[in-house]
Amino acid sequence: PQVLSLERIVARIVEAMHASLTAARGEVRVEPLPEVGGDALAIEQLFANLLGNAVAYARPDVPARIEVAAEDDLARTPGYTVIRVSDN
Repeated sequence: PQVLSLERIVARIVEAMHASLTAARGEVRVEPLPEVGGDALAIEQLFANLLGNAVAYARPDVPARIEVAAEDDLARTPGYTVIRVSDN
């Protein structure tokens, strides 16, 4: 595991998805995200899949709205952060 900036990872993925977001008239709102320990490739793949699915399965007549946020200790376990990816 290595220390990863989730904000940088999500920003890179959103940038790579620019064309599909534009086609879906979509936008991604990213709230401040923490640094976490983990496998960079696995974390990038996870976020790419979540954001990609949100765009791919958006209703065609409604612009895609995606939000990525973090909530410390939502699981009530010290040292853990819950990351929430939600869409309309």
